[in-house]
Amino acid sequence: MDIEDTGDSYKVTADMPRIPKDKVNINVTSDSLEISGGEEKEETDKNYLHRERFYESFRRYVVFKDEVLPDKVEAEIKDGILTVKIPKKETTTKEEPAKVAIKDD
Repeated sequence: MDIEDTGDSYKVTADMPRIPKDKVNINVTSDSLEISGGEEKEETDKNYLHRERFYESFRRYVVFKDEVLPDKVEAEIKDGILTVKIPKKETTTKEEPAKVAIKDD
């Protein structure tokens, strides 16, 4: 998974080979992103006496340094690559650091 800061948004790309979009879950809060999901693998060899289903699952979690807008997130899967664009919340004023006075004993 790659995370790019494009200035006014974050761009997240992740490989999703052979995973259909209905098996991918994307959850975004004001400061984080979670991508999870999975897919059951079907084996073609039917001559087995015992077999456990093979299920491949994944989960990625990222915390952003800037607040984001969860309701403006866009995502697409194309050619096995998931791209998620997460806009940052605009800050109206730049906060100046506050000088803290140390009290005398």
